[in-house]
Amino acid sequence: MPAYTILLPSQPEVELQSNNLVNTKLGYIIGGTILQQKAPDNKVTLFCSTCNNNINDEIKNFFEVEKVPQAYCEKLSEHDLAEDIFQKSVKLNNNKFQVDIPLKVPISEVNSHLGNSFDLALHRFLSLEKRLHKNPLLLTEYEKFIQEYVELGHGQYIDFQTYDLEQDPVYFLPHHAVVNEFSKTTRTRVVFDASMKTNLKVSLNDLMLNGSLPQKELFDIILLYRIGDFTFSTDIQKMFRNVLVNPEHASLQNILWRSHPSDTIQCIRLNTVTYGMKSSSFLATRCLLELTNRYGTDYPLASFILNNCTYIDDILYSTSDKLELLEAKAQLEAILQKGGFRTHKWASNSPDILSDIPYSEQQFNELELQKDSCTMKALGLHVDIKNDCFTMSCPNNFDNDVVTKRSILSYIARFYDPMGFVSPIIVKAKVILQKLWLDKLDWNAVPPAAVKEEWLRFAAGLFAMDPICFNRNIPVPKSAEAVQLIGFADASTSTGYGCCVYLRVVDKTGKVNIALLCSKSRINSHSKPLTIPRLELNAALLLTHLIKRTHDTLSLKLKINNVYLFTDSMIVLGWLNTEIINLQAYVANRVKIIKEVSSQYQWQYISTKENPADLISRGMDPQEIASCSLWWHGPSFLQNGKYEFSDNSQNLPTVTLPELKKVPPSGDQLVTLSTQVQNDLFEFLQKYSDIHKMTRVMAYVLRFCNNIKTKNNKTLLNYLSSEELTRALNLIIKQEQYVHFNQEIKNLKQNRDIVGPVKSLHPFLDDQGLLRVGGRLQNSQIPYEQKHQIILHKESKVTELIIRSEHQRLFHAGPKLLLSILNQKYWLINAMRQIKKITHKCLVCFRMKAESAKQLMGSLPQQRVTACKPFLKVGVDFAGPLPVKNSRIRRSVETKGYICVFVCFVTKAVHLELSSDLTTDSFLACFKRLIARRGLPSEVFADNGTNFRGAANQLADLYRLHAASEHQTRVQSFSAQQGIRFHFVPSYSPVFAGLAEAAVKSTKFHLKRILQKLVLTYEQLNTILVQIEGILNSRPLVPMSSDINDFSYLTPGHFLTGSAIMSYPEKDISDLPTNRLKFWKVCEHVKQCFWSIWHKYYLNSLQCRSKWQSSVPNVTEGMLVILREPNCPPLHWPLARVSKVFPGKDGKVRAIEVTAPNGKTYMRSLSGICVLPLDDNLT
Repeated sequence: MPAYTILLPSQPEVELQSNNLVNTKLGYIIGGTILQQKAPDNKVTLFCSTCNNNINDEIKNFFEVEKVPQAYCEKLSEHDLAEDIFQKSVKLNNNKFQVDIPLKVPISEVNSHLGNSFDLALHRFLSLEKRLHKNPLLLTEYEKFIQEYVELGHGQYIDFQTYDLEQDPVYFLPHHAVVNEFSKTTRTRVVFDASMKTNLKVSLNDLMLNGSLPQKELFDIILLYRIGDFTFSTDIQKMFRNVLVNPEHASLQNILWRSHPSDTIQCIRLNTVTYGMKSSSFLATRCLLELTNRYGTDYPLASFILNNCTYIDDILYSTSDKLELLEAKAQLEAILQKGGFRTHKWASNSPDILSDIPYSEQQFNELELQKDSCTMKALGLHVDIKNDCFTMSCPNNFDNDVVTKRSILSYIARFYDPMGFVSPIIVKAKVILQKLWLDKLDWNAVPPAAVKEEWLRFAAGLFAMDPICFNRNIPVPKSAEAVQLIGFADASTSTGYGCCVYLRVVDKTGKVNIALLCSKSRINSHSKPLTIPRLELNAALLLTHLIKRTHDTLSLKLKINNVYLFTDSMIVLGWLNTEIINLQAYVANRVKIIKEVSSQYQWQYISTKENPADLISRGMDPQEIASCSLWWHGPSFLQNGKYEFSDNSQNLPTVTLPELKKVPPSGDQLVTLSTQVQNDLFEFLQKYSDIHKMTRVMAYVLRFCNNIKTKNNKTLLNYLSSEELTRALNLIIKQEQYVHFNQEIKNLKQNRDIVGPVKSLHPFLDDQGLLRVGGRLQNSQIPYEQKHQIILHKESKVTELIIRSEHQRLFHAGPKLLLSILNQKYWLINAMRQIKKITHKCLVCFRMKAESAKQLMGSLPQQRVTACKPFLKVGVDFAGPLPVKNSRIRRSVETKGYICVFVCFVTKAVHLELSSDLTTDSFLACFKRLIARRGLPSEVFADNGTNFRGAANQLADLYRLHAASEHQTRVQSFSAQQGIRFHFVPSYSPVFAGLAEAAVKSTKFHLKRILQKLVLTYEQLNTILVQIEGILNSRPLVPMSSDINDFSYLTPGHFLTGSAIMSYPEKDISDLPTNRLKFWKVCEHVKQCFWSIWHKYYLNSLQCRSKWQSSVPNVTEGMLVILREPNCPPLHWPLARVSKVFPGKDGKVRAIEVTAPNGKTYMRSLSGICVLPLDDNLT
């Protein structure tokens, strides 16, 4: 179909910069000319990736609320720059703030960094338009929002011609709808996306500075909200949109809009701070802080509220004085009006507060206020304002029929408990979450049965749990006798550790009110498990941070008389009463922090049964927590108003404290003091194994030293220049030269003659203090660095790193090429030797030419050198497969056949058996035929079979037969019954069964030349094998005598039949008289001398070692080795570690056991491994 048939006749409403917007049956498409540039011949790969942002964000938020808020947050330089821009640009005119967008670059340079954002914003808008017109209700609400935005002056329509897109700083914001079904005021809200990348792959957010939020955290605001009988909550209406943006910066906030596809697309410029931009929260909240700075003295209560009780635009405030509450409300409205802000969504447990506020500005209408309960959401928590209590219930909408990793994690992440009110439940959810993470399942995978059952049991408890309701207010009368903070900590190895904090108030009558304030929990690490004492110490540390933050926050409203901390670990209390210098590092570091933070607090012991933190460390079933008094009100002894908090840690039984430093024995000791000047920085650099990383670290150190000398901190450099890197490298080399050429440098500075290996180079010091070659090439036309190379010492760590870096850069070049490249800049003392030494340790090069480990050739085993009858000591191996026909007819079915090769260890005689398959029964049948023909052997040596691992598919059956434990068990069982001992040699170790391997090779030699491409029947193939057996048994072992005219020789056949099996038949002389048989008596004598010849000639011929003639150090346990795999390239050979060695009678190790990364162990001979050239292996 021609492309033009999809075009529609309507004309485009908008002309793009260099393209046209064309209307088609498929929707609008962008067309235009392509720049005629010579494009490089690049390969383009399309990569599609999906990201579970929603669930990842939920899981992140779930763990974020579990963190203890830090008292001192790290302040970045970016925050300082944003604050500086705000202070210089903020204006307050006619009760309206105006601010600049804090940018990393001047506004005039923004366009060159941003590029074109219009085309992509248009594409996003057209997609949004299609979505809106499919949902009329959403379209109506969207139009209403945009219309209100413009009518309030927060945005204005402008002509596209206002902007020069090539020169002006312009950015177009995509936008979309976010629907909140539960919102009473704004169900549909338009959200703007300043993170959209332009054609230059840069977004507006990338160019913004992000300032630090000047407000308190949720934790602090909710803590303060719990103190006070009377309370109100409110919301700052359209807080972001009540802050104007400098008109010069407003051009960065444009959106595209039209009400109907037939209308012309228009541009709306947003004139106020826009949500969706990186700096918006900072600018809006910073304006609130600016109000308190300017008018705080006139409105002290309002200033306190904005500084300590406000989170973004939500305000929660409580007090025990109703008049103060009314005054706070009046001051808050007055100070906010100074900045053009208005409040709405008012709610209070005091009707007086709401008396002059219309229902349209309240959280609840008139009918809702007449109900028994009025529940609202305050900072994520559900508050029943009518009954003045918090309510908590389990999240809804979980389908137990579909249980996957995604559904479980998504459901758990919906638990929002920033104060830890239900930590005993949350910790159980964390354990399930950890198990899902450790299993590394796919998002949509069903968890293992045990985890799934645990989850369903936990979920059933959640659904059966009644809603939890507890008082918001903790009464603290002004006449209270004592106001105390009580903290508890505990840990367990099964789950984790945690802590909880309570507020205890005792009035004049001795009545006690104690309530849970907050708690935190942690689960144990599976990768690095800790001991119980360490876990208890971490729980105490967590409690210290939590109660410190709680104390600091509540001190804004209350006077805390005392703080008491409890633990049920006597070891932790013992550590806290021990000098830090006597503790080991892990314990000492944490004890130090605990002592510093809790120096004004008192630690005490509590039994496990009375410790409410034990509920966190063990976890609780959801249906039990609501009625658990220990959790909500602490141990019962705290209810006693006359309870004395005496220090009981001194009266505890004595326990042996672990992790103490060893105390040196007492007595007279000789102390020697030695001093040494050292450079800590360069010692620190020695830990790096890469010259580039070492250079970058040094460059950053030098940059820091340079920056602190100057006050110009306006420039933010996020990269290192080549000049900085060169300077850093030269400084490192200079330090190394001072270490290794100290005397030579001193002599040069004092104009003295130098001695040593560098004298012939006529060295000198350049202007940077580097020792360089003087040489004789001053007049050559070559670069300065090549003419006067930097001198490097052979023992220097830097020299090694430079050689290694160049070796890798040159794709593992050889020593000669590497030396020629290095000599263009450096002069190495004893260069070639050092280069070979380092390249020899290169693991990549070693793998490409890996040599098997070697050891002095061992002595022959006793079975090879002890005279005995043939086939008493036997080796066995398999060969094949071979094609075998079932019959001689044409197209007969072909099957596989195998050759079972037996070889005598003493005489080298060979016995061949044809086997129809590789089953254990077939092997035992071959073995029985050997016994019937050759006699019963006493020992049999079999290949372990792993030499076939990874071979071609046709040899896989061989491996399975030999390596199968069932096969080995049945063979050994049969052998035991016959009095035969079976031995299995190590895998990949042909040297341990050399005779059998040689016999297989010789059999194949003759068989290939006879068969070629023929396929024989079982009888034909068996006949040929018997003939080959005769040929092999006719091979000469040694000559019969040393006479040069004697051509007779000793063969294996002589030990089987008395002569060479394949010798020519003699003339029949059976009818001759016996007096003519003197010659046969001589032959009988020779036959009796066969074993004498075997001893004298053959046995002595085995004396010499044909290879492996020198002794080398043994392979030891712990060495890293490479396992040779004959059927894969060397770079793919797996690593393993030697776990066990088996030395021979001479003490030399020739067989080892190795452990692979998957945990499996294998037997190997030295020929099957390559020892890596690591320092640990070479020492």
